[in-house]
Amino acid sequence: MGEQGLLGREGLAQALTELGGQAAATEILDYVLEHAASASDDMTACVIRPVHACGDGRIQEELEIGWALEHPEDLAKLLTDCGLDPDEAERAIAASRARSAGATPAVLHVEKTPWVTRWEIAVDDPQDRPASARSAEAVPA
Repeated sequence: MGEQGLLGREGLAQALTELGGQAAATEILDYVLEHAASASDDMTACVIRPVHACGDGRIQEELEIGWALEHPEDLAKLLTDCGLDPDEAERAIAASRARSAGATPAVLHVEKTPWVTRWEIAVDDPQDRPASARSAEAVPA
């Protein structure tokens, strides 16, 4: 229990853990009433949950290779979190290092679908980006 009889963040986290991922707002409020030393009469709970999620399950990441190589531990974790096995992640990192030796900036694209995860390295041409994503120097006057 938190200060002054309130549950606090830790208590609320415990409540959500105990109630499970499908708890309704009224169940959360009942838990608070039962476990807090005091409660006001103006409590509110809002539960937001994607009931009917849509999409094809595809995740796409694009990383500027210069940044990626400055953060190799983060890059390796991102690649394995995207579904590449550690050996394949190392191959992608090695290819990124080899590609970074060139003068033209490049991007590492990673795509994960429910069936396959793949990666590729592409030239980063600022003219291929949407105007909103270009730097001020890349936008024609």
